[in-house]
Amino acid sequence: MVALIHAALEQKLQSNGAFVFGAYSKYQYDFILTEVAYEFIKRYARKKPFWNERLEDSPVGHEGINSLIERTTINLSVHNEDEHIYVGQLPPDYLMLVDDSLHVFCNCKEAVNVSDTTDVHEYICVFEVPSDIRVDRVHDFFEDFSIVLFNQDLTTSTIYDTDDYPSLENGIENNEERYILTQHILNNFSNKDGNFYYEYYRGKFYPGKLIYVLKNPIKVPLALLTYFGVTASEYIYFEDLGTFSTASESTNASEITSAPRLIRHADTSNLRTHPFGKTSKNSPLSNIDRKQIYYYGTKNIVPTTVDIVYIKRPLYTCHITNEYSDIYEEYKTELTTLAASALLAYNNADTNQITARHLFNQ
Repeated sequence: MVALIHAALEQKLQSNGAFVFGAYSKYQYDFILTEVAYEFIKRYARKKPFWNERLEDSPVGHEGINSLIERTTINLSVHNEDEHIYVGQLPPDYLMLVDDSLHVFCNCKEAVNVSDTTDVHEYICVFEVPSDIRVDRVHDFFEDFSIVLFNQDLTTSTIYDTDDYPSLENGIENNEERYILTQHILNNFSNKDGNFYYEYYRGKFYPGKLIYVLKNPIKVPLALLTYFGVTASEYIYFEDLGTFSTASESTNASEITSAPRLIRHADTSNLRTHPFGKTSKNSPLSNIDRKQIYYYGTKNIVPTTVDIVYIKRPLYTCHITNEYSDIYEEYKTELTTLAASALLAYNNADTNQITARHLFNQ
């Protein structure tokens, strides 16, 4: 399918008299097709006023990208007990919020007493795909690449192996294209139920790194290694994040469902103390920051879980693994037209300055 998308893109360039055989590589095509998928989502996702992370929850609001709409439930844990702030980690493939429905324990007369919690102990391994430094490589860089988890009981678990994928078992042709493995991992293991995140997890920033998350593992991890056969290895560091607790039962409160108000992070302090804007049981405040969603309760309002509807990140386009976004099935013509314009802008900024500025300086 990716080969057909590339061919359609070349036809668009030919119709503009801009196609020269060999002028663009397949890697360039992949990159630009991924970029315009994001551009397409922004064009078709009609946002609510004043806040650019939430969309109108209607068929018209996300027309054209319905294949990217996902739903999931997030457990909320205490972020700041004194301030009654609760936080949840957004899914690995989260891109943009459509709607959320918050479940809270509420008691208007006295402070909520939480009698039981659901506890999750988390471990993370942080790493990046290392360079293939083996000699005598030609077109088989990253062949036999594996990611192996070492446990404290001295056992090992392979969590990723290129030999499991026919398109990658013989490696790739260029050592500089190691990002393809990162894209492949994210495409296959960072859906809403996945355990691979990129750069952000639990509000912390790991630049250029993949984060592998284990929740209540049967075997406690010790470290993570990435390697090529037995010829090279690289140590990757590991963190024990501790236990995250979600309120599950209360002896003196009833559970209700409320509609949160998503606000800008900069407005949080003012609205939390405003007599008409502060958190209420039917309209608690919330905001999004660093791939986490925050909810602001009180001693009488304790958020527990949230059901969210969101737009997932489109798959990275890759001709090697034949992966592409779902929206290319229905909107190939529109997307290849955008891609052709973007390539023209990239190579001839004088005649396509508006397109270049809009696409590459987002």
